[in-house]
Amino acid sequence: LFFILLIRGESHFAAYYSIFLVPFLIFYLSHNRDILKNKLFRRYSLLALVLGILFTLWFYLPLIKVSVSEDNYLNPGIEQTTNYSPDLLSIITPTDLHAFWSEYFAPTRALFTGNGTTYSNYLGLTALILFVFSFFYAKRAQLKEIYIWSLSAIGFFVLSLGPFLHYLGTVEPKIPLPYLFLYQYVPFFENIRAVGRLWVIALLCFCVAIAFGIKFLFDHLSKKSISGQVLVLAVVILLISLEYLAIPLPFSSLDYPPFYDRIKEKQGDFKVADIPASTNYIADAKAKYYASIYQKELISGLDPARNIPGKWDLQKTTPVLSEILYTLPKGKETPTDIISHDHSNLANKIFAYFDIPYIIIQKEFVGNKQDYILPDNFDKLKNFIAENFTIENKYEDEYLIAYKLKEVPPTDFLYLTIGDNWEELNTANKTRRTKNEASLKVYNQYSTIKNIYLSLQVKSPKDSYRTVSFYFKNGLLGNYFVFEKPTTIRILVPNVPVGESDITIKVTNYSKSNSYQYQSATFSNIEYEVIEEPKETKDFNWLDDSSNEAIINLPPDYSYYFQDAQIKEKKEINNHPLISLEDFVIENEEGNYMLLNTLPLINELFDADEEKYSKLETYRDIRGINYYLDNIANIIANKNIGYIYIDRDSLNEEEKEKLSQYLNNYILSLETIEGDQFMIYKIHSAEKNNSVPFVISSGWDILENKAGISKRRKINDKALLYLYAQNETNINLRFNARTCADTITNGSVEINGELDNTFTLESTDYKEIAFTTTHPIKIGLNQLTISIQDNQSQTGGDTKSCPIWVSDVSIYATE
Repeated sequence: LFFILLIRGESHFAAYYSIFLVPFLIFYLSHNRDILKNKLFRRYSLLALVLGILFTLWFYLPLIKVSVSEDNYLNPGIEQTTNYSPDLLSIITPTDLHAFWSEYFAPTRALFTGNGTTYSNYLGLTALILFVFSFFYAKRAQLKEIYIWSLSAIGFFVLSLGPFLHYLGTVEPKIPLPYLFLYQYVPFFENIRAVGRLWVIALLCFCVAIAFGIKFLFDHLSKKSISGQVLVLAVVILLISLEYLAIPLPFSSLDYPPFYDRIKEKQGDFKVADIPASTNYIADAKAKYYASIYQKELISGLDPARNIPGKWDLQKTTPVLSEILYTLPKGKETPTDIISHDHSNLANKIFAYFDIPYIIIQKEFVGNKQDYILPDNFDKLKNFIAENFTIENKYEDEYLIAYKLKEVPPTDFLYLTIGDNWEELNTANKTRRTKNEASLKVYNQYSTIKNIYLSLQVKSPKDSYRTVSFYFKNGLLGNYFVFEKPTTIRILVPNVPVGESDITIKVTNYSKSNSYQYQSATFSNIEYEVIEEPKETKDFNWLDDSSNEAIINLPPDYSYYFQDAQIKEKKEINNHPLISLEDFVIENEEGNYMLLNTLPLINELFDADEEKYSKLETYRDIRGINYYLDNIANIIANKNIGYIYIDRDSLNEEEKEKLSQYLNNYILSLETIEGDQFMIYKIHSAEKNNSVPFVISSGWDILENKAGISKRRKINDKALLYLYAQNETNINLRFNARTCADTITNGSVEINGELDNTFTLESTDYKEIAFTTTHPIKIGLNQLTISIQDNQSQTGGDTKSCPIWVSDVSIYATE
C-alpha cells in the first residue's frame, strides 16, 4: 500500500524506494529463508509484485511513452543532472533557514551548484557522530540488521551526490560516482534531474542507524545513574535541535490582492494574462494560486522543470502576446522574432480573439533581482501597453496594475507566426535557420480570403549557394537563388483562406544538374502586408514581340511579372527571358559553383538593396572608366538584355533618381517608358567588344574612394582577380600602381599559377604598368595574381615590406 501511494504521489520517490527494496529484501529473505517455504507468503508476494507492476505501468504509461520517444522532453541531459546534484559538504552545511548559522555558512552555500532545494541534504555533526556510534553498537551487540541500515544510509547518500563528485561547487576533474551507472544503464533514470531527492531514503536509513547510536551511549552509561542517562538524552536532543533550528520558519501568505475578487465576480469563461508569470517561477506559482481564487484560465505560465515541446507555442509565437509575456518583462527589444508586426493594429483584436480581457502586472516582482522586471523594463512594458492597446479601465494599488481592455470584434486581422522545422532564434542578430521543410503559419481572421505581400531576407552559409522555394496550398510561389549575402525576396501570397494555413519553405543546394538535397538557409526581417488585389498590368505593349530580348527586373525578385514567371517555372514574360543573379553562376573545373555578383552592372543592380542605390558610383571599384563601360556593354550584348523594369512602389523618389542617373550615365541609347506602376528603360543597342571582365577576390584592402583621386586598393602581399573569358586568348593587362617613398618594389603577375610578367615601382607617383601576357587565359574562370616580390631602399640594402596601390585596371583580349 505504501508503495502504491508513492507511485500515485511522486515518481522520483517511487524509483528510489524501488532501489531501496532490493538490498532490504535480499537481506531480509537471506536471514529468514523459512518464510520462502510458506506457500501463502509466496502467493501473496507474487500477487503484490504483479499488481505493483500493473499499477506502475497503468499510472506511468504516458510518461513511459514520452521517455522512449525521440522527443523525450523528460530527459534534462547530463549537464542539468550534474548541476542539480548536491555538494559533498552539504551534509554538514546548514541551510539558509537556520536561525543562527545561516549567514556564517552563506559563502559556502554560494559555491554550491543548483539551488537551495537541491543541496538541502543536511545531517549535522551531532547526528553524524551518533551515526558512527551505530557501528560500535552493531559490533558490540552482534546485530547484523544494523549494518543494512547503516550501509544503506551511506550508499544512498553517495547516490544522492549525483553522477559526478561536487566539492565546494567544483566538478572538474570529473570523478564518476555510482549514480552514473544508474543514469546510463537503468531505464528511465536518465529522466531524473533532482538527484538530491535520494537523500530522503538516505535520511530514513540514517535515522534508524542513529537510534542504535543513541542506544550505544545508553548501554555505555548503563552502570551510571538514570539521571546521567536523562542528561545525555537531553544533551543529544538539545544539540540536534540546535543544529536544525529554523526560527522563524518562513511561510507564504494566503492573502491576495482584492482586485481578484472583481475578476471572480465577472460572468463567463475568459483568460487572464498575469505578468511576469511566464518568466519568474515564484510569480508563476502565485499567479496559479490567484487563478484558483478567481476561477478563470491563466494564459501565462511556465514549465517549472521540463520544457514540454509545443505547450507554450501559442504564447511564444503569437504577436503582442509574446511581447507582453516574454520579451518586455525580460528587457528584450521588439520584434521578438524574425517577423515584424503592426502591434497597434493587432493588440486588442488578438486579445479579443483569444478571450483575454485582462492584463495584470504584479508589482511585487518589479525590482533589481534575478528574473524580476527591472524598473526600466517595467516602464517599457507599461508604455507598450498604453501605446498599442485601447484600454477601457485601469486599476492600480500597492500590489498590482490591472488593465481592462476595450472589447472589439475578434475579426478583420491577419498575422504570421513561425511554423515548423526552424532552429532556435539567434537572439544576437534576430535570425533563424531552417531545418528541412520549414513553414510560416498564416492566421486569417477576416471574413473573406485575402492576399498578402511577404518580404524577407535570406542568405546561404558562407561559400555556398541555395535555391529557396516557396509553396502555398501545394502550389509553387517561386524558386529563388540566394548566396551568402542577404538577399531580399518579395512574394505575393494570393487567396489566403479564412483560418489557419501554411507557407512551406524548401531550401536545397543550388544545382544546374538537378541534383538536389535539403539544406539550410538563414532567414531574417520578415514583413507582411495585407492587400485587396495584387497589382498587375496586363498591357505588355512596351515589349517588342519581334525579338526575344531579356528583361532585368528591379528590385530583384520584386514584381507581379517576376513571380508569375517563377510560378510557371519559365522565368520569362511573353517569351522574353528574365535575367537574375542565377544567370551569373558558373561552374569551375572542380565542379564547384562561383557567383560573379561583382561584375559591372550586375553588382550595381542585383547586389544592391534599395538603400544602396544612392551609392552606385562606388561599384566601379578599381576598373578604368572606359573598360568599365565596355564591360557593361559586353554583358548587355552577351545576355541580350533589352529592358530594365522598375516597380514604382519599390523605390522612393531619391532612389529612383539615383538609379536613373546611373543607367543614363553608363548605358548608351536608353529610352524611358513610364506607366502608372512601372518605369521601363529600353536599351536600343549594345555592341560586343573584347573586354574581359573580372571580379575582385582575396588579398585586396578596402576601396579608397577619395574625391579627385582614382579609386584604388592596397595590396600588402598578393591579391587575386578572377577573369571570365568567352574564348581562349592572350590578354592586354593595364593598371596604374605606386609604392612607398624612397622604396623600390618589385612585383609580378601570374596567370593561373604560372609566372607571366614582372614590374618595378620606385616612388609614390603612379606608374602605368602595361603588357601582353605570354600565357593565354582559358575559356571560363581564370585566376590573375598580382604579388609583391621584395623591396629595396634607393640608397641600397633591403627595407621593410611596403605595399602597393593599384587603380584603373583594364583587361582586354588581344585582337
